[in-house]
Amino acid sequence: MVELRPYQSETIRRLRSSVASGAKAPCLQVPTGGGKTIIAGGVISSALDRGRRVLFLVHRRELAHQTSEKLDDLGVPHGILMSGHETRLHEPVQIASIQTLASRLKRESFRAPKADLVIVDEAHRSASPQYRKILENHYTDAVVMGLTATPCRSDGTGLGVVFDDLVQGPTVSELTDMGYLVPVRYFAPEQPALDDVEVRGGDYVETQLAAAMDKADLTGDIVSNWHRLAGDRQTVVFASSVAHSRHLAERFRETGVRAEHIDGETFREERDDIIRRVKRGDVQVLCNCLVTTEGWDAPEVSCAVLARPTKSLGLYLQMAGRVLRPASGKDDALIIDHSGAVYEHGFVDDPQDWTLSSKERVQDRKKEREKKEPARVTCDSCGYVYQKKPACPNCGFVPPKKTEPPEVEDGDLVEVNGKKTARKWTKPEKQRWYSMLLGYAQNKGYKDGWAAHKYREKVGVWPQGLDRSPVQPDGEVMGWIKHIQIRDAKRREKAA
Repeated sequence: MVELRPYQSETIRRLRSSVASGAKAPCLQVPTGGGKTIIAGGVISSALDRGRRVLFLVHRRELAHQTSEKLDDLGVPHGILMSGHETRLHEPVQIASIQTLASRLKRESFRAPKADLVIVDEAHRSASPQYRKILENHYTDAVVMGLTATPCRSDGTGLGVVFDDLVQGPTVSELTDMGYLVPVRYFAPEQPALDDVEVRGGDYVETQLAAAMDKADLTGDIVSNWHRLAGDRQTVVFASSVAHSRHLAERFRETGVRAEHIDGETFREERDDIIRRVKRGDVQVLCNCLVTTEGWDAPEVSCAVLARPTKSLGLYLQMAGRVLRPASGKDDALIIDHSGAVYEHGFVDDPQDWTLSSKERVQDRKKEREKKEPARVTCDSCGYVYQKKPACPNCGFVPPKKTEPPEVEDGDLVEVNGKKTARKWTKPEKQRWYSMLLGYAQNKGYKDGWAAHKYREKVGVWPQGLDRSPVQPDGEVMGWIKHIQIRDAKRREKAA
């Protein structure tokens, strides 16, 4: 049996209180990684104790399997109403694929499963015609409970057309403080040029977005900067199209990274095999287009690369939330944002002004509140995103005065060369980099001058007074070397 966390027990109490107060359709908002399915399992167990029947609606096969596994852990008997599974309608709990249920309800011989409680997983999808038709035609007498980390439509408006009460669990910040999520660090390049990409239905037009993002230079930048910042981390990459995802996976493999691609058309057996290999660590980088944005649990993954710009706050939080779960040896998560999403939507642990109102956008409410808060800036030295302070919290860089604009190296996450770099290197840091560059040079058969020149490129001065003993380079140094190799190769291609 699974033991509920204190906040999960409290959330169940609040859901019961909502229904007792007259709500027929409460929507539960808990951040990604907060255990919404476990909370739902507690609600289901209580309903079964009172002789009730439950229907659990999901929109993807993986979610049905994950829910089934968690209900098994809770000892809850259930059937699965989905193609490829034996139908067991006698069970008091049914996990149903919304697509399968909608298809079978078109048959005269099929009757909707009885339910006193209907739970809608990923409830931000519940305002679609398919969900509303089933709920309004077959379950008007049931209590409907929504589960989601992001209770809004793609345009940011609320879900009041389906739900009548919003029950909120702990925030991302609170879950992080309690140790149930890990803190996040953000790195971002300059925002992509999207002025010519249309917005429809609250988000960018997919075909135009793909054309804007799937360019050789930008694809190379994504791979190069990943090597520099996260080359030792398991990573999920969110691409703007299937072709973009395939191209990114190919570029990663060209640089020696174990990378795979999946999309909605990937054969189920192949997709399941790739995801298993990600969990085992046999695949380091998983590139995808809108497959792992919801209901994908992979605590071992500690870096998300956002290569898909979005106007949807909900989609941004869903993507970023994939890397928040803690795991052994995982101290934090990185978000490498090549999409401008951090500037569009803010940090993952920012407070959100959720509402059920269909006349307000949560983004607009949030921006009004943020007008009084410090601006976010990207560090010109390391690409770290933070709320404006005198110095970068990540590397200590102090931005130059506006009268002294820094030079920007093309393709880097805004790296700075030239005048005295405001980062203050300690002698041990200088020695570490020089020794490891010497170690790499020795391994490759390069002359010591190579290490000295690369050291100067990194630190800004020659390695005077430092010990010349080589040391095996670690992941950070290897990532930086790979980054400059890719950058230099791109320059040679352009020159040719």
